[in-house]
Order: sequence, then C-alpha cells, then structure tokens
Amino acid sequence: MAENGKNFDVSNVRDALSAFSRLISATHKNVFDKIFDTLQTGLSKLGDSSGTQTKAISGLLGLIKDIPMDGKQGCDQNGKSRTGDQDEREN
Repeated sequence: MAENGKNFDVSNVRDALSAFSRLISATHKNVFDKIFDTLQTGLSKLGDSSGTQTKAISGLLGLIKDIPMDGKQGCDQNGKSRTGDQDEREN
C-alpha cells in the first residue's frame, strides 16, 4: 500500500482474500477454509461501485486503526477497564 493508502482499492481486499483462500496449507484448511467468505460476499453490500466500496473500507480501516491493540491501555478487548476499580468498590 502506498503512503497514506492513496493507492488502496477494494480490489486489493478481493485479491488478498482470494490469495488467502488459495494458499491455505492442507494442514490448516479445516480451520481457515471459508473463514472470510462472509467478508468476501459482503464487499458488494458496501456500495454500488468500486469507488464507494473503497471509501467504505477505508473508513472501516480508519476506525479499526484507532482501536488500542497493544494491551497498554488498561482495557480488555471489549473496552472494559482492567484497573480493578470496580473490584475495589465492591469490597
């Protein structure tokens, strides 16, 4: 992807999903086969054209990018505090 994703297009997602499905090793096929089928078929529901689909995906990626993922934010995956504040109030 180019700087700031300026060359990003929905076709990049389609190509990546296709490559993932095609390149799953036989030992992992039973786990990962068809894992992205819903995403692949759902791409067309993001808009009538490649441009609107690309814009929608870019927006989603921007939202996902802002989700803390390194475990240093004091929250679990659901955004709930891991500081123990609630446990202290219950005592």
